[in-house]
Amino acid sequence: KQWYQRRVRGAGNMEANIAETMEKLFRDAAAAGDLPAGQDTPPQPDMEGMVPVLENLLSKLLSKEILHEPLQELLDLYPEWLESNKEHPKYSVYEKQCRIVQDICDIFNGTNYQNEGGRVYTLLNEMQETGPPPDEIVNKMSQEMPDAMRGAAPPGPPGDQCCIQ
Repeated sequence: KQWYQRRVRGAGNMEANIAETMEKLFRDAAAAGDLPAGQDTPPQPDMEGMVPVLENLLSKLLSKEILHEPLQELLDLYPEWLESNKEHPKYSVYEKQCRIVQDICDIFNGTNYQNEGGRVYTLLNEMQETGPPPDEIVNKMSQEMPDAMRGAAPPGPPGDQCCIQ
């Protein structure tokens, strides 16, 4: 219970939480005998060193290479759905989603998209705040995914036989 209370109180202090977690991992590694030779104190987390790593990761996740194709597919499905569902209670929300996806696709189709990561991030946050797309669109997109991406069993013999040997 004390651990939980410390976590709740410290939830706003990310650096302290990371330091505490790393210290706990280090203690666990020490107890298991998994420490590097000669190391007997926990390393201090380098938060400044983490910033570039996190920025790089975020820029890759928000890149045109990752996002453009699925967002374009999503955008292609919205007009037909919107046209057929004008009376839907969440129509205005889905219409807003369509505009946001259109804005992101416009950025990726532009010549200056490499410098628009912040705008893409802001638009994705706006999209997330509106909730998921209509179920029919999500279902249609998932049907078009390869079976392996949907968690379907790979082709081959059923059961626990491995097809790679």
